Amino acid sequence: GRSLYVEKPNRKCDIVYKQKKESSLAAPTGQSWLALVMDFDVIFPVIYYDFYLRKRGDSGGRVDSEEVAEKKKTKRESQRPNYFISIPITNTEISSAVIEVQEAVLHQEPQLAKAMIPVPTLHITLLVTHLASQEAAAVLAKAEPSLAELLGGQDLVLPFLGIGHFRKEVVFAGLAPGQHRHTLDSLAELLRSRFAEQGLLQGDIRGFEPHLTIMKLSRASKFRSQGVKRVDPALYSNFTNKVFGDQRVERLDLCSMLKKKQQDGYYYTETSLQLEGKMKEVGKEE
Repeated sequence: GRSLYVEKPNRKCDIVYKQKKESSLAAPTGQSWLALVMDFDVIFPVIYYDFYLRKRGDSGGRVDSEEVAEKKKTKRESQRPNYFISIPITNTEISSAVIEVQEAVLHQEPQLAKAMIPVPTLHITLLVTHLASQEAAAVLAKAEPSLAELLGGQDLVLPFLGIGHFRKEVVFAGLAPGQHRHTLDSLAELLRSRFAEQGLLQGDIRGFEPHLTIMKLSRASKFRSQGVKRVDPALYSNFTNKVFGDQRVERLDLCSMLKKKQQDGYYYTETSLQLEGKMKEVGKEE
């Protein structure tokens, strides 16, 4: 394909192109443009020639690259992730612990204020996706029976312990090891497989690492221009083994990345799947 493209075809091919452009020369009946090229003894495969004409355009110059680029940009934007499925943090003990860490960091580095995650938005992300508005309401409901079966009537409680980071750009509260981690991994994988079956899964599905983000530099573009490229772990070293608290998984939310946040400060939620009640119902049936 493109790796075989000849940037400057030989002069004989230019002659063919010139004839086509200036006289709107049509190939004789039953004869293709490839045949016309071959009549000039040009050994020039049609794939080269098609690329050449597209590159040149009707004006003899480049095809309107801006228009092509704009179409590609629009296509990319139309498929850009706009929703995510989350487990909201509702335990005030965890929220208070997060505030404690944030305030300790800000006391040492006030310029990191914009990097702090607003406490009302605290959550764990299970997956990101691109959804049309008409798909949003039903997408979680389809996975409900499988989720209830997976949880088997048992509460899923997530204990947060210690602080970690991704490349010193994202700081998060970690999840303590245990069976709950395996259950959460299975829950996330189940959701991802359901979305993948519908062609709705986006992003890398490998290496799921559940975490509760406390701060991240990407929240403000000014950091890079100011030379702030990382959050020094020494700023939160006193909280390395911090116990943040336990979060009971009460529900899964389908949240919009683009819509205005709700009055309580949390992401705009298209729909929620209540898990706590469902788990109890399954337990009673058993």
